[in-house]
Amino acid sequence: MKVDSSYKSAKKNLKFILTLTKDKQSEENKDLFNSIMEKVFNLFSLNLLALISLLIFLGIIIYLNFIIIGYRNREKTVPIFITSILLFLLFLFLVLSFLKWKQFHSNKEAVLISSTAIGYSGPSEDFTRVFTIHEGMLFTVEKDIKGWSLVKLSNGIGGWIQTDSYERIKFLSNK
Repeated sequence: MKVDSSYKSAKKNLKFILTLTKDKQSEENKDLFNSIMEKVFNLFSLNLLALISLLIFLGIIIYLNFIIIGYRNREKTVPIFITSILLFLLFLFLVLSFLKWKQFHSNKEAVLISSTAIGYSGPSEDFTRVFTIHEGMLFTVEKDIKGWSLVKLSNGIGGWIQTDSYERIKFLSNK
């Protein structure tokens, strides 16, 4: 099951379970910029992002009414600048909300449920063996063809495994 990425207990449990699997798995080594961006992205839940977007939108509407009523015959440079900043923030939080929603509803992550699976260079056992993985291995499913799935492991290696050997990770909200 997939839970909110800010849910700390689930993260700790996952790290512990990954130490017990036969294939050692670790999180990707990301550069500093990507690491910071991921932490900022995971600070906000989808509900919080939607709430912030709504509040900014309401703030823009109230502020525009204030500008129309309070600044009838005066210079509007500063209010227009502030409105531009609010519109930028609204756009930013809407984009973050969309990306978070897309992440939660993607169903590409999977876990191997059979004891072992052999990855091949093509969608049948006639192709060359690329890797062998064991129960509990996490990976991403790229595409499915006639009982075979192209998967990508966390280390970047890809190959075809039988579709019935894994289970997709389903979304579960902790809220």
